[in-house]
Amino acid sequence: MNSELLREIIAKGESLNVEFKGEEKASLPDSALVEAVICLANRSGEEPGWLLVGVEDDRRITGARPRHYWRQD
Repeated sequence: MNSELLREIIAKGESLNVEFKGEEKASLPDSALVEAVICLANRSGEEPGWLLVGVEDDRRITGARPRHYWRQD
């Protein structure tokens, strides 16, 4: 994956193969990510599925919030 391909995918918008999950307004619960992955995995066809976290439904790239932290003791 390179930035050019990523921008092309985003420019085309969501489809059966592409899902955007933005976090601009609120943190995204893990359950929403799991549900999106399951939906993409269960779709028909041979094309790859893309789950893009940090992209809003209107195609703006807003970034993702930190999710899990590695803690060294």
